[in-house]
Amino acid sequence: MKKIYIIIILSILSFYSNAQKNFVKGYIVSKTGDTLNGIIDNRDWQKNPAYVLFKESISDEVKKLTPLQIRSFFVSDKGDIYESHKVSMDISSR
Repeated sequence: MKKIYIIIILSILSFYSNAQKNFVKGYIVSKTGDTLNGIIDNRDWQKNPAYVLFKESISDEVKKLTPLQIRSFFVSDKGDIYESHKVSMDISSR
């Protein structure tokens, strides 16, 4: 019975630790070329993100931005710059 409680508690803690935000300084370059300074939820992405969570200040509402909405973004804590580009892909088996 104690093992079940431990598993439940660990599952809950794991969920909350993954759900936490990690906002760090950075900026977004809009499609028009404007640079918006603010904070970005840095997820330490292992692959290109489908969206970025951005706020101009801590008290602002979170904006969910996709690569189609921005040119690039910069995350200051690691110095990473991500750029948005349209690419052609051949998904045929040959």
